[in-house]
Amino acid sequence: QGGGGGGGGSAENGYSCMDLSKDETKLCSVSTRPDYMLTVWDWKAEKIILRTKAFGQDVYKVSFSPYSEGCITTSGNGHIRFWKMATTFTGLKLQGELGKFGKVDLCDVEAFAELPNGTFVSGSESGHLLLWEDSFLKCRF
Repeated sequence: QGGGGGGGGSAENGYSCMDLSKDETKLCSVSTRPDYMLTVWDWKAEKIILRTKAFGQDVYKVSFSPYSEGCITTSGNGHIRFWKMATTFTGLKLQGELGKFGKVDLCDVEAFAELPNGTFVSGSESGHLLLWEDSFLKCRF
């Protein structure tokens, strides 16, 4: 169940980021190294709903979508990842799609914002803004 120290849903060395869903029923958190686990909680019941590895390196930000129920985005060291809480034949799962940088150099993504149309804008180390659509980098400006 839990990672390391405290058991349950605890993180071995702490949490790097967390967010509350728009309807205020779920909390998502990402633990720091060495596990980098993305956990979705029913915070009122103090129970884990879903848990999976977020990435193999630092995650700086996690955010529930303000527009699409069950969608979460994480970003950090060399990545942005778009998650969906999906019902599969084996039950509820977190399915993540890594952002594809294409011909643009891979960079750390420290900040992002979801736009009402479902696209995302993120920052980059080069000082450019990156526009994401369906996990693909569409343009840099």
